[in-house]
Amino acid sequence: MTTAQNISQVELNNEELVTFAAPEGQSLETQEGIAQSIDVRNVVRIVNHKFRFELNNGNIAEQSIPVTRPPGTGYTVFLQRLFYSFVDRNNRQQLTQRPLGEFFAEIGLTQNNQFACRVRLTDINADDPVTITVEGAVLFFN
Repeated sequence: MTTAQNISQVELNNEELVTFAAPEGQSLETQEGIAQSIDVRNVVRIVNHKFRFELNNGNIAEQSIPVTRPPGTGYTVFLQRLFYSFVDRNNRQQLTQRPLGEFFAEIGLTQNNQFACRVRLTDINADDPVTITVEGAVLFFN
């Protein structure tokens, strides 16, 4: 599934993309002034995917792919690699010296177990074409 939407229609931080979940029956340990943590007994599965976007404007775009979440597991999501560039409208060759308008990339799992990626890269006018590649992984554990 690929969609592009105008920035005014979409929140920049998509609350539907979850980047961490504890296994069933476990919760994060929290202490004042210390980062939250959880003990991991076993890594059950790792999922990896590369999202590639070729956009002709500064819109937000999203892609997703289904993943199988093992029953009862927790997960954490990693953004492994990120590449982006402004490109020529005719031959998609990389351009340089563009004033950055806005850039973001976020990945996570949705409630229906879709590994999703949302991106936006714009120049100030939001009219230059771009390419964006995001590689991410989901580590399932218990």
